[in-house]
Amino acid sequence: MDPKLPNELAVIDIGGNTINLALFLRQYDQAGIIKTYKTGQRLRLMEELDGNGFLSQTATLNVENTIETYSSWCASAGIRPENIICVATSAVR
Repeated sequence: MDPKLPNELAVIDIGGNTINLALFLRQYDQAGIIKTYKTGQRLRLMEELDGNGFLSQTATLNVENTIETYSSWCASAGIRPENIICVATSAVR
């Protein structure tokens, strides 16, 4: 395993209905990674689109608050900000 890679990694996945957080840990003795934690917040973002296809202000604030909460959990778990990957599905983009 590459020693330059982080031992802990977090992925925040913003989907059309749910924002998920998954934490991963490298296992040196097993030469792989394991998922150590997973949670999701159901926000139903696709139902919060305005007439122009943009997220409502309430939906945007809910996304921001959820990402801030997840980032705080990552910090508590010892995961540095540069080891957090945030992605969004095409439904959100």
